[in-house]
Parts: sequence; C-alpha cells; structure tokens
Amino acid sequence: MLKGVNRQVLEINQPESRYFERILFIVKPEYTSIGSARLLKEAQRHIKDNTSAPPQTRRGGRLRGKGAYMLFILLVAAVSGIILLLALK
Repeated sequence: MLKGVNRQVLEINQPESRYFERILFIVKPEYTSIGSARLLKEAQRHIKDNTSAPPQTRRGGRLRGKGAYMLFILLVAAVSGIILLLALK
C-alpha cells in the first residue's frame, strides 16, 4: 500500500528473479532529481545484490534427537555426581 501522492516510484517489470514479476522502488524525495538512468542503475544493483544468493536456511539452533538425549543424560549425571560429593562430606 502506498501512502501519499507526491512520491516518485521506479517500477522494474520482469526482474531477473524467479520469485518476483515486478519490483517497486519508492524514491526518496531528495533523490528525485538525479535522473532516471541513475535511479535504474542503482535499483538494478540493489536487485542483483539481494537476489543473486540463494535464501539462507537456518542451521543449528536447538539440539535434536540423540544429541539432545545424550546431553541431558550427561547433565543429569554431572548434577547427581555433585550432589553425591556434597552429601558424602
């Protein structure tokens, strides 16, 4: 949704992306006078910089499966050992 009527919009139809059919750039008011060729060049550079790499998948995070189970067992054993040592003193 675009708000306001005094905005310059640069529209790129059929960018070199398999995900998007067009991209709209809202030009900042202080850069509306630099010329459409320069704006187009900057927009294409921005598109290339942000769409050339494949999307990053999140790796890591929480442990799953056997790793989490083994870590839990190790933690329980360590806590139990500490409690046992304190009880024997």
